[in-house]
Amino acid sequence: MSFEINLHFPDGDYTVKMPAVPRKGETIEWETTDERASIWTVTAVEYTAYPDQEGSINLTLDPPEQP
Repeated sequence: MSFEINLHFPDGDYTVKMPAVPRKGETIEWETTDERASIWTVTAVEYTAYPDQEGSINLTLDPPEQP
């Protein structure tokens, strides 16, 4: 089973499939098309339900800390 999740980054949004829904405070690793990875923190999780149609899951993400 996987979940379709909308990721809201400061510079854009992406829709991905994930095996689980991260909780607020957890981190996810985001790999770009040029294979660079960074760790992002989940700052908000929003579940939206609609009558008679599939709902949505939205994550708001904070950028990785800079050294």
